Amino acid sequence: ALRNPAAACTTGGKLYVWGYNMNGEVGTGSAEPSMILLPREQTVAGEQWYAVACGGHHTVATTVSGRVYSWGSNAEGQLGVNHAHMERHCHGPDAEGVCCDGRCLLPQLVTGACTGLHDDCLRGRRVVHVAAGHSFSALLDADGMVWLFGQNKFGQLCQGRRV
Repeated sequence: ALRNPAAACTTGGKLYVWGYNMNGEVGTGSAEPSMILLPREQTVAGEQWYAVACGGHHTVATTVSGRVYSWGSNAEGQLGVNHAHMERHCHGPDAEGVCCDGRCLLPQLVTGACTGLHDDCLRGRRVVHVAAGHSFSALLDADGMVWLFGQNKFGQLCQGRRV
């Protein structure tokens, strides 16, 4: 049985997601465990999709304009979404209930919550490729810079361990 999300982009800039939805990884707006058998279109106003990747319990995608969106589990920081941003959207004055309890149920713009840097290290960068592992995400920008988010238990973020 399929226990992870699956996704595909069309040449016309559409994105379809299906599979097991437990943490919002299919982007239905719900964390209710369910199996989405038929591909459902995922949209973000004003954007056309370019590439997509699915991890263990999250999805990450880039648009034609080079912006990155992610949704699903953020238990290990694999969405690249700042935890303060998540809490503000969960409990703050502009609470939407979209990003709560360590997961985002709908696509969230990834600005790059970089340790030791500002919270928008992807600003002005055009991401051209995305990849996802079980609990991490990788982005490649047009300048050849690789950006990694998530768990580093086995050196998958290339921080302090040679692989």
